[in-house]
Amino acid sequence: MQWTHYCIARGSQWQPSISLAQITAANNRPELVVSFTPDPLCDQYMIIVRCANLDHHVARAHTANQTTLNVTFSLDKWPRSCCQFDAEIKPLFPECGQDCTRAYARILFVDFSSAFNTIIPDILSNKPSQLTVLASTCQWVTNFLTDRRQQVTLGNITSSTRTISTGTPQGAERQK
Repeated sequence: MQWTHYCIARGSQWQPSISLAQITAANNRPELVVSFTPDPLCDQYMIIVRCANLDHHVARAHTANQTTLNVTFSLDKWPRSCCQFDAEIKPLFPECGQDCTRAYARILFVDFSSAFNTIIPDILSNKPSQLTVLASTCQWVTNFLTDRRQQVTLGNITSSTRTISTGTPQGAERQK
């Protein structure tokens, strides 16, 4: 059924390949970039971005024979606490107008900077699950942060190995 002229003219073959990324704009401000592949039969799109259950922002894009459309949204529009964004691409195919099939993508920004030096993994693992992050991803984060073994070498003296239950791995090891 998707291959009939009727369906094709309404976007049944559209493969948007949506990607979301955070960038730093020329003015040194953070932006969210929504990139997607337009369909040759559709010239106009509405891009709707939401942060959790907060306000949404809308932008319109025209293809102008481009193979990829990039639409930017200033992250200053949302509170800094927003870390999960949902993007909705609404194509405006001439044959279906406002009732065209939409495409969706979600991105989660997690800051693992030095602010996490004293985290407690059990408490941290509950937060992503509240944001509807997959249970397997939450478990991976918990496994990454718990029962880590550490030892310190200073000169030719090495400490005994200890299990660390707070903080995050620093990611650096001195090679001899």
